[in-house]
Amino acid sequence: MTLEKESAVTIDSLKESNTANRYLLTAFSALLAILVTVQGAVSVSQSRRESRRDAADRVGVDRLSDILGILHQTLVSRLDAETEAREQAKQAHEEMDSMRKQFGAIEVFFKRQKDIIEHARLAIEETATVLSETPRHGFRSVSVLNELRNFSQRVDAFMDFAHYEQEQRPFSTRVLYIQGVAAHYSNKPEFAKKQLEAVVISKDPESNELKAAFDRRVATAYYFLGLIESNFDNYEGALSHFEQARVHYPSGQDVLTKILTADVYVMDDKFDKAATLISEVEKALPVSGGGQTDRRQRSRAKLLKASMFIRNRQPDWPEEAARLVNEVYQDDPLYYYATATLAQIRAQQKRSDDARQLFREAYEAIEHSGDLVTVTEVRIRILLLMVAGMCGMHGDDAMKVRAEDHLQAADGLRESLPKIGTRVCTVFSHLGKRNESSENIHLDIERIRNGELFHWESGK
Repeated sequence: MTLEKESAVTIDSLKESNTANRYLLTAFSALLAILVTVQGAVSVSQSRRESRRDAADRVGVDRLSDILGILHQTLVSRLDAETEAREQAKQAHEEMDSMRKQFGAIEVFFKRQKDIIEHARLAIEETATVLSETPRHGFRSVSVLNELRNFSQRVDAFMDFAHYEQEQRPFSTRVLYIQGVAAHYSNKPEFAKKQLEAVVISKDPESNELKAAFDRRVATAYYFLGLIESNFDNYEGALSHFEQARVHYPSGQDVLTKILTADVYVMDDKFDKAATLISEVEKALPVSGGGQTDRRQRSRAKLLKASMFIRNRQPDWPEEAARLVNEVYQDDPLYYYATATLAQIRAQQKRSDDARQLFREAYEAIEHSGDLVTVTEVRIRILLLMVAGMCGMHGDDAMKVRAEDHLQAADGLRESLPKIGTRVCTVFSHLGKRNESSENIHLDIERIRNGELFHWESGK
């Protein structure tokens, strides 16, 4: 019984255990089903999320790819640009090297040019120093006139390149002085005045110039300024400059300026003042002999005295004028202006043969002097041609033929008379013994053609 009970109990326990297991399995199966369902749902949800994420990732990847593509293109472009820039920089560097070499050559060139310019400046200063020692009467010589012309050309050429100088500076007053003198003889009175006025306002000599040389240079500058004003009929200005020339002249015996001052007084009909100065000149000069300069100054002084007799027209003027001019003719026979004046007076005295001989001698003296070729001042050249024409008209037949050529040339040159502003330079007329305007000179040329030898009514 016991065994059966134990078996029964065991069976019942197994049944209960099976039932419990069956419930447990059922529950487990349900749980498993739930888990499978949840897993499925989770898997589906995860799959959807992954799909969305993949889609998003694909979009991101595409965008990233696009960005990377753009970045790649940018980098490639920049790399190309950098490469090109490097090439350009290399080329620029090579060009810079080439330019440095070229600039180096240019610098060498400019340095050489500056050296040349400096040497040219020094040469101009040295030439001016030498020419400044020329006495006033020496400027008219052919050789000095050529030097003055060449000097002016050199200065003009220098000024075209002066801006290349490292330190631009003015020339010395000696250069201005020679420029002014050269301009006077080249028919440029306005420029001559400008340069010479700059000279006379200078108070001190140049660094290597003696005081006497400085004073003489300033006096000569005033002399030419006075001569210019006299030529332009400004007698008051001329007298003022001539006075300063005498004050500054070193020795105080400026005979030439006194003669020019007397000449201005004669032109201005102030004969008493002219006579006083001429008397001083005659006392300062030797009565006879001396050098050519003294001889010519004596001649000019006596010729001025004769002009006063001619201009005053006193009853005995032919005799007094003839006496004075004959003294010049004997002392200075090559002074053709005096010889021509004596011929005019002899003709006025009806001494035809003497007059004709004197006219011939005066004409030959003009031709032999070479002045018809070398004289450059227009006003002096017109006077010379008029006198040559007048002498030729009263000489032999061959001279008469050439006389007309001279008169035509004189008339034509009137258009070339220099000017200062609107003022036109005057010309000394041998018929009126005074300075005349261009228009009156034309009338005197016609009078010479008609055989007249004096013209009293001309003038102011």
